[in-house]
Amino acid sequence: MFALTRLRDWTVLDTARRLRPGADLAGTARELGEALESREQVVVTARLDGASVDLARRILGARLRTVGDRQDGDGRVEITVAYGALDGVRQLLQFSDHIEVVAPEPSPSADPPARGPHRSHSPAPDRRHLPLELPVHLSLERPEGRTR
Repeated sequence: MFALTRLRDWTVLDTARRLRPGADLAGTARELGEALESREQVVVTARLDGASVDLARRILGARLRTVGDRQDGDGRVEITVAYGALDGVRQLLQFSDHIEVVAPEPSPSADPPARGPHRSHSPAPDRRHLPLELPVHLSLERPEGRTR
């Protein structure tokens, strides 16, 4: 998907478009919409201090899927949070001692967490799901002051 506000220029090429067998516009639009709206690859269940629920609603926003309606013996409620990528769960670190992640459980073979600054990069997108290749060359402009 492209941010059309950043589209500066386009050129139609002589190459004909190629459709994936069985693909049509309606089906492709539905697939792309579902992929954008359901980016919940990582779902975390946690116990959160009852006094922190309002803060969690403000911080987590739409990622906060469920909040339990009753507190357990130590004043915590169960919450479910969904993220599009594993890196997103770092957002929960700001709750420090007020949250306990109960699922998913860490893998026994998981590497210990890295120390120091860490920057992850998303893998190259899988282009096999794209239904067509348009004969268009796009030029995008960067917002001022932004570099790679």
